[in-house]
Amino acid sequence: MHPHVLRAHAAELCDRCRWIADELDRRRRPELEPQLSDAQTEVQRLAEQLETLIDGDIDGPAERASALSVLRTVGRELELQGARLALLLRAGAAERRVRRFVIALAEEVAWPLTPPLVSCASSAGWWADPEPGLIYLPAGEERRLLGLPDLLHEMAHSLYSDRPETLVGDFLPLVADYVEADVPSGAPYPPGFPDLVYKGWIAWLMEFTCDLVAAYACGPSFAWQNLRLAATMSRNIFHPVPPSAPQQHPADAARMMAICAMLDLTVGQERAHSLRRAWADYEQVAPDTEPLAFRYAYPAALVQELAGRVYAGCRTAGIKAFQQAPRWPPSALGLLDLAWRRFLNRPDGFGAWERRQVSLSAAVFRAPFRYSSG
Repeated sequence: MHPHVLRAHAAELCDRCRWIADELDRRRRPELEPQLSDAQTEVQRLAEQLETLIDGDIDGPAERASALSVLRTVGRELELQGARLALLLRAGAAERRVRRFVIALAEEVAWPLTPPLVSCASSAGWWADPEPGLIYLPAGEERRLLGLPDLLHEMAHSLYSDRPETLVGDFLPLVADYVEADVPSGAPYPPGFPDLVYKGWIAWLMEFTCDLVAAYACGPSFAWQNLRLAATMSRNIFHPVPPSAPQQHPADAARMMAICAMLDLTVGQERAHSLRRAWADYEQVAPDTEPLAFRYAYPAALVQELAGRVYAGCRTAGIKAFQQAPRWPPSALGLLDLAWRRFLNRPDGFGAWERRQVSLSAAVFRAPFRYSSG
C-alpha cells in the first residue's frame, strides 16, 4: 500500500476519533461517569497513535507494514468500543434516569464493580453485555418499578464474569459427582441422560448465579419479578430439560426454586414461604406438566448447595444482603420493595401510584453521586 494511501486512511480514522472525543465532551453528565471520561481518554489515545503514524516516516517497506498494523489495531479497538461509544453518544433522558437508579442500587448494596451503563432500547428483552459493562432494557421498562429488580440480575453478569470463583467456587465437580452417583441412565430416559444433565448445568450456571446474586441483594421483589416474567413470558415453566439442547436459561420453575433457597438464607423462611405458595398457585393454573426428567435435571439439594455458595461469595465480595441495606424510600431497594407490596396488597390504582413514584424518584436519585467501586 502506498504511503499516501496509508496516511489518508489514518487521517480519516483520526478525524473519526477526534469527532467522537468532541461529542463525548459535549455529552458529559455525572450519571455517565466514569465510563464517559474513560472512553474519551481511550479515543484520544487512539487519535494520538494515528497522528504519530501520519507525521512519521512510512516510506520503507518495513515502516509501511508497521503503519498498517497500527491502522488495523486502532480500527479493531474502535470496533470493540463500539457498543459503549454508541450508548454514550445516544444516551437520552431515559438512559440517564435509569443509570442514576442503578448507581443508587450499587451504593446501597456496596456493589464491588463500577455500575454499568444502561440502554432503554433493547429489541430482545432484558440482557447484559458484561465485557463493556452494558445493560439493555426494553423500551419503557425503566418506568415500570415492578421490573426494575432485574437490574441487579443483569449487573450480576459482570460480577460473574469478573470473579466466578468467588461466587461459585468448584461447583461443577459437585455436579459431576451428583450426575455419576444419582442420575439414572436407560429407559425411560433419553440416551446419554447423565451427560446431558451435566452439560445442562454448564450452560445454566451463570444464569442461576445471577438470579441468586439478585435475590441476595434485592430480596423478595426480585422473586416477585421472576414470577411476573414467568406469568407473562414463559412458554413452559419446566423446560428446558434433557434431551433438549442445553440453553443458557434454566427452567423458570428451577429458577424460582433457587431464588427461594436464597431468600431462606437472607430474609427467612416465612417470607420465602409466601413466594413458594404464590408459585404453587401459579403452577396450578399454568398449562405445563412437569416431565419425569425435571427432578433429576434440577435436584433441590444441588440448587440449595449453589445458593449457599453464592450467599458466601456475596459476603466475601462485600455485598450487602437485602436485610442489611437501607430499605425505606428514598432508598432504591426500598422503593422496589414498596412497589411490590403496594401492587400485591392494593393493585387497584397501582398504575397511577407507580407514575407518581417514578416522577418523584427522578428527582430523588440525582447527581452528584458518591459511588466508588473501591
